[in-house]
Amino acid sequence: MEEIDPRIKPILDFIIPIEEKYPGLGIPVLYGVLSIMANKSVMFIGIRGIGKTRLIDLIPNITGTIVSKWDTFTYGGFHKFCQKISDADGKVKDKTLVFKVEEFSTFSQQHREHFLTTISKIISDGSFRHITHQYYIDVENCKLTMLIAIQPRIYSDLCSKYTEWDSLSYDRFTKFVLINPLRTGTCREEFHPTLPEKMTQIETFDIENLDLSCLIDLFSGHVSRGRAEIFALDYVRALAEFLGCNNVEQWHVDLFYRLFHPYLEIFSLLQEAEDLDSPVMVRSSHLKLLSGIGSSLDYVPKKELAELFHVSERHVERTARELLEKELIERYPGREAKYRLSERFRRFFEMYRDGSLFFLDVG
Repeated sequence: MEEIDPRIKPILDFIIPIEEKYPGLGIPVLYGVLSIMANKSVMFIGIRGIGKTRLIDLIPNITGTIVSKWDTFTYGGFHKFCQKISDADGKVKDKTLVFKVEEFSTFSQQHREHFLTTISKIISDGSFRHITHQYYIDVENCKLTMLIAIQPRIYSDLCSKYTEWDSLSYDRFTKFVLINPLRTGTCREEFHPTLPEKMTQIETFDIENLDLSCLIDLFSGHVSRGRAEIFALDYVRALAEFLGCNNVEQWHVDLFYRLFHPYLEIFSLLQEAEDLDSPVMVRSSHLKLLSGIGSSLDYVPKKELAELFHVSERHVERTARELLEKELIERYPGREAKYRLSERFRRFFEMYRDGSLFFLDVG
């Protein structure tokens, strides 16, 4: 029979209070927590009003990390931040940093360039130096996790205009496409989720008996194949630690896939290249329309989508045709043009809503 496995109680205790106030954000917030624990950066991609800012804000601080929020970025601002957390010699050394960006659209073009220069060095090398007569910035041997909320158009623009962003996005970030048909409205009540009391730290574990293929395939749509295995291992370890386990087992792998695969798989399915000489891209029109259709479990009329995005119905129909080819959505069988998520994604959110997503086969 199927029942809620008591082993995942820490997940339910964390998610349910979030769901009571912000339906559909519990699992995305959990992914943010696991990203910090795994030291893996993530871009939460979604349209305006879907809850990106609230999602970033709900991700709780984890002991041992230094969390900061950024709505713009200058060397002067980063200099002041470093001064607050530096050692006696002025260096920021051996720290675990978490940078939260609740809406990347607030960054000017120049600030985006400075931000890119800084975070790419810290993420890849663990260090960054910028020493002038005005500023002394010396970061050494630090870990940095980025949690960025970003709109589809801005994500696409960054990757097309800045080769560094494209490379960094492909090599270091997972892209979490925020689809939320469970959202019921706006809640402005202040709320801070509580982490489990008994999270563990797993230094080493045996991977020989783990079948990670489903997660490696999942992350291969986000990072290189070799790095995808590292992402799979680090994320599944983080999930086991969140649950208070002392070892990583196959059911952790299966549970991670069960909870997160739609959000990550959607990005992979949206990728395309015009030809062999062109970079692999994700079109913002696809992301936007899918988010609009994915705002409901029911059919959404073409006219309503056109009004939402201020485009023609013909443009909606053309973009929807491309999403249909990728089997991400389905069209109403009658004469009226309206669309909904494809059955497998719709089924995930139905199970999320009624709680059966958390039923595991325990014999």
